Amino acid sequence: MAEEEKILSRQTRSLDTPEGPLELRVEQVEPTPQQVVTLTPRQERQVKASAQGLESLLSRYGGSAGSTSWDLEALDFCFRRWLDDPEPDRPGDQRVIEVLGSAFGEYLVQHLDMNWVLVTDEYGTDFAVRGSLTDTMTFPYSVVSKRVEAREHTFFVPVYRAIEDTLEQRGDQTTGVTN
Repeated sequence: MAEEEKILSRQTRSLDTPEGPLELRVEQVEPTPQQVVTLTPRQERQVKASAQGLESLLSRYGGSAGSTSWDLEALDFCFRRWLDDPEPDRPGDQRVIEVLGSAFGEYLVQHLDMNWVLVTDEYGTDFAVRGSLTDTMTFPYSVVSKRVEAREHTFFVPVYRAIEDTLEQRGDQTTGVTN
């Protein structure tokens, strides 16, 4: 969850994806005691309400505007256009993190059989999604926040593929299954 975590090992490996080869950097960090709880109904509503803000961003920045369905490429396109938007009324960083983080998390829940959880450790509390069969977790808001800070784009698909591969490696998923 935090940059202060001690890295025990680093490994790089290549993953073949439908979009082409992907270089994965895998880091094993020192275990940190965590409390993981499922979201309350109110927190679940909050996440879903934030994800619904995606329609407004897609309307402004392109992608799947006006559609009830969207894909990760649309999130990448929208994010890149937002980064390049010089207008003073552009949505703020926190709003984009909230909306795209929620939407990405919901995508993971729907397509990789993950569930929203709240994780608390010595560094603080954050929303995460966790595989339904193992403790594999990712932090969708942090995924977006790091890219806002780095001004890095075109990351949703590669991050998704890395998560999908990790779940398959750990037995959370059968290869190719989407829900």
